[in-house]
Amino acid sequence: MSDIKKYLYLENTLNEMNSKFISLQDKEVKRNNQILESILKTFIDKMKEKDPLFKKMFSRVFYGGSYYDGLRVGKPEEFDLDLLLSLPKYAEPTIMVSKVPGFVQLKLGNYDGFMRQPEAAPTYRTFGNLFDKEYFLDTDKVLSWMEGIVQKTMNDFPQKGSKRVVSNANGAFE
Repeated sequence: MSDIKKYLYLENTLNEMNSKFISLQDKEVKRNNQILESILKTFIDKMKEKDPLFKKMFSRVFYGGSYYDGLRVGKPEEFDLDLLLSLPKYAEPTIMVSKVPGFVQLKLGNYDGFMRQPEAAPTYRTFGNLFDKEYFLDTDKVLSWMEGIVQKTMNDFPQKGSKRVVSNANGAFE
């Protein structure tokens, strides 16, 4: 048997073992996705209620990580989610190469001009808090802002022991 045939046989065998014994079955994945989507909708809607800037800037959720790549071993206990926030075009956001290799920075070219626009007030009154004095996006400030919104949102859900319970049309989830 040639090396290629051995590897193909091994790959097929490993794929079969993975689908039968390790990865979640399709119906479990579908069920998990439905539950996650319902919780996300409930949670993000509450986040929008808590913060008008988040409501204005939130665009959508991106899914990543081992669960979505089909590489998750066992039952999912966490999900990697990225929330896309859109910046106002009038503020002229620009991506720039950072001084740190492999990183970029986002800078607003027209923050002051944007803030003078009628649509900036009152929704964007806290927008400047996310940037440094030169109008570069400050990731620590964004993280702190998001953590605050999440905490305020979590506080709206009833507590059961040390867990919060999110209830919606699909059930109650801890």
